[in-house]
Amino acid sequence: MKKQRYFHSLILIGILYPFLWGCSDEKEPDPDVVSEIKDELIFASTNPQTITFTTNKAWSASLSSPDGNTSWCKVLPMNGEAGTVNMTVNTTENTGYDDRTVELTIKTGNTTKTVTITQKQKDAIILSKNNYEIPEEGGTFEIEANTNVELEVFIPEEVTWLHLQTSGTRALSTKKITFVVDKNTDSKIRTATIIVKDKNSAL
Repeated sequence: MKKQRYFHSLILIGILYPFLWGCSDEKEPDPDVVSEIKDELIFASTNPQTITFTTNKAWSASLSSPDGNTSWCKVLPMNGEAGTVNMTVNTTENTGYDDRTVELTIKTGNTTKTVTITQKQKDAIILSKNNYEIPEEGGTFEIEANTNVELEVFIPEEVTWLHLQTSGTRALSTKKITFVVDKNTDSKIRTATIIVKDKNSAL
């Protein structure tokens, strides 16, 4: 009986040993290697920008946005093989008064990188009226400005009878700019040109 048990043990070892030997030959997959990728691109114009990275595996990319509109942003290429990658990002003109954003997701192996692409708003100052008539006794009047920039108001130095009372500031909404006009004690008609502009640009 002892010899029989010993024989069975030898057979079991003989079967397991080749199996273990075969498993040791399996090669583990290479780890993902992806260089640093800039996590944000900001467009103030439609000039193209480039995203560059290197990877040791095939990769693919996709675009998404909160409102589902990614048509204004084009990225090429959107997939490729291992190596050094140069992706060109193009945008169409932003004719809206708000910034717009898409997310570019780059996947290589099990590694995912996200780049936020933002295009700045179109700056605007839209005045409700261009001409105002004030009675002889003077008083106050308001200019309504739809704007998303910080406003700056200029009154010619020689116009001493017209005074700025308040001014509008940021965010695309209606801002009221109030002026005070002194009483006209002269028989002549007075005129003045008020300049309303973006404080930080030539707009």
